[in-house]
Amino acid sequence: MCQKIQKPTEYNYEDSEITQGAKGQVLYGEGDCMPPVVEENRQYSNYNGNIYFIAKKYIVDENGEYIVGAPGSSKDIYAKITVKDGYYQISLNPDVYFVSIAEINTNFKNNITIESNKVIQKDFKFFKCLTY
Repeated sequence: MCQKIQKPTEYNYEDSEITQGAKGQVLYGEGDCMPPVVEENRQYSNYNGNIYFIAKKYIVDENGEYIVGAPGSSKDIYAKITVKDGYYQISLNPDVYFVSIAEINTNFKNNITIESNKVIQKDFKFFKCLTY
Protein backbone atom coordinates (compact mmCIF):
# COMPACT_ATOMS: atom_id res chain seq x y z
CA MET A 1 0.00 0.00 0.00
CA CYS A 2 1.10 3.55 -0.68
CA GLN A 3 2.13 5.77 2.16
CA LYS A 4 2.81 9.48 1.99
CA ILE A 5 5.35 10.82 4.45
CA GLN A 6 4.60 14.21 5.96
CA LYS A 7 7.04 16.59 7.61
CA PRO A 8 8.06 15.17 10.96
CA THR A 9 6.34 17.06 13.72
CA GLU A 10 9.26 16.70 16.14
CA TYR A 11 11.35 19.18 14.14
CA ASN A 12 10.78 22.86 14.66
CA TYR A 13 11.58 24.42 11.30
CA GLU A 14 11.36 27.91 12.81
CA ASP A 15 13.94 27.24 15.53
CA SER A 16 17.42 27.14 14.02
CA GLU A 17 20.99 27.40 15.16
CA ILE A 18 22.12 28.71 11.77
CA THR A 19 21.74 32.27 10.49
CA GLN A 20 22.46 31.69 6.79
CA GLY A 21 21.95 28.49 4.82
CA ALA A 22 19.24 25.90 4.46
CA LYS A 23 17.17 23.39 6.39
CA GLY A 24 14.36 21.00 5.64
CA GLN A 25 13.35 17.42 5.02
CA VAL A 26 14.97 14.85 2.73
CA LEU A 27 12.94 11.88 1.51
CA TYR A 28 14.29 8.82 -0.28
CA GLY A 29 12.64 6.07 -2.27
CA GLU A 30 13.57 3.36 -4.71
CA GLY A 31 11.67 1.18 -7.11
CA ASP A 32 10.41 0.71 -10.64
CA CYS A 33 10.90 3.44 -13.22
CA MET A 34 9.27 1.68 -16.17
CA PRO A 35 6.83 3.92 -18.04
CA PRO A 36 4.39 5.12 -17.15
CA VAL A 37 5.88 6.55 -13.98
CA VAL A 38 3.16 7.52 -11.52
CA GLU A 39 4.69 9.80 -8.88
CA GLU A 40 1.76 9.28 -6.49
CA ASN A 41 2.53 5.54 -6.34
CA ARG A 42 6.13 6.00 -5.26
CA GLN A 43 6.92 5.35 -1.62
CA TYR A 44 9.37 7.55 0.26
CA SER A 45 10.84 7.43 3.73
CA ASN A 46 13.02 9.76 5.77
CA TYR A 47 16.55 9.69 4.37
CA ASN A 48 19.61 8.80 6.42
CA GLY A 49 22.96 9.46 4.77
CA ASN A 50 25.07 12.16 3.17
CA ILE A 51 23.83 14.92 0.89
CA TYR A 52 26.06 17.27 -1.07
CA PHE A 53 25.57 20.96 -1.85
CA ILE A 54 27.70 21.71 -4.93
CA ALA A 55 28.14 25.34 -5.98
CA LYS A 56 26.75 25.82 -9.50
CA LYS A 57 29.75 27.92 -10.54
CA TYR A 58 31.90 24.78 -10.30
CA ILE A 59 29.59 22.72 -12.52
CA VAL A 60 28.30 25.12 -15.17
CA ASP A 61 30.50 27.54 -17.12
CA GLU A 62 29.56 31.10 -18.14
CA ASN A 63 27.87 29.76 -21.31
CA GLY A 64 25.59 27.42 -19.35
CA GLU A 65 27.53 24.32 -20.42
CA TYR A 66 28.34 21.56 -17.94
CA ILE A 67 32.03 21.40 -17.10
CA VAL A 68 33.50 18.01 -17.94
CA GLY A 69 34.64 16.17 -14.84
CA ALA A 70 32.71 18.40 -12.47
CA PRO A 71 32.52 18.29 -9.59
CA GLY A 72 36.19 17.80 -8.83
CA SER A 73 37.67 16.28 -5.76
CA SER A 74 38.32 19.55 -3.96
CA LYS A 75 36.34 19.91 -0.73
CA ASP A 76 36.20 23.65 -1.47
CA ILE A 77 33.56 23.21 -4.19
CA TYR A 78 30.94 21.38 -2.17
CA ALA A 79 29.53 21.07 1.32
CA LYS A 80 28.55 17.68 2.71
CA ILE A 81 26.19 17.02 5.58
CA THR A 82 24.85 13.84 7.13
CA VAL A 83 21.06 13.69 7.21
CA LYS A 84 19.46 11.89 10.16
CA ASP A 85 15.80 10.88 10.25
CA GLY A 86 15.14 12.93 7.11
CA TYR A 87 16.11 16.30 8.56
CA TYR A 88 19.02 18.52 7.53
CA GLN A 89 20.36 21.91 8.53
CA ILE A 90 23.46 23.45 6.96
CA SER A 91 25.29 26.79 6.95
CA LEU A 92 26.14 27.89 3.39
CA ASN A 93 27.56 30.98 1.72
CA PRO A 94 25.28 32.89 -0.67
CA ASP A 95 25.29 31.08 -4.02
CA VAL A 96 23.27 28.69 -6.16
CA TYR A 97 23.83 25.05 -5.21
CA PHE A 98 22.94 21.74 -6.80
CA VAL A 99 21.90 19.15 -4.22
CA SER A 100 22.70 15.48 -4.63
CA ILE A 101 23.18 12.19 -2.83
CA ALA A 102 25.94 9.81 -3.87
CA GLU A 103 23.56 6.91 -4.63
CA ILE A 104 21.63 8.76 -7.33
CA ASN A 105 22.58 10.70 -10.45
CA THR A 106 20.14 13.60 -10.26
CA ASN A 107 21.52 15.40 -13.33
CA PHE A 108 21.66 18.47 -11.11
CA LYS A 109 17.87 18.89 -11.07
CA ASN A 110 17.64 19.68 -7.35
CA ASN A 111 18.91 23.15 -6.60
CA ILE A 112 18.68 25.86 -4.00
CA THR A 113 19.61 29.55 -3.91
CA ILE A 114 21.11 30.80 -0.67
CA GLU A 115 20.73 34.50 0.10
CA SER A 116 22.72 36.62 2.54
CA ASN A 117 21.57 36.41 6.15
CA LYS A 118 18.63 34.09 5.35
CA VAL A 119 17.85 30.49 6.17
CA ILE A 120 15.96 28.87 3.30
CA GLN A 121 13.38 26.17 4.04
CA LYS A 122 13.70 23.61 1.21
CA ASP A 123 12.68 19.95 1.14
CA PHE A 124 14.17 17.40 -1.27
CA LYS A 125 13.06 14.04 -2.66
CA PHE A 126 15.37 11.50 -4.24
CA PHE A 127 14.22 8.34 -6.03
CA LYS A 128 16.57 5.55 -7.13
CA CYS A 129 15.37 3.61 -10.18
CA LEU A 130 15.88 -0.14 -9.85
CA THR A 131 14.40 -0.92 -13.29
CA TYR A 132 14.07 1.15 -16.45
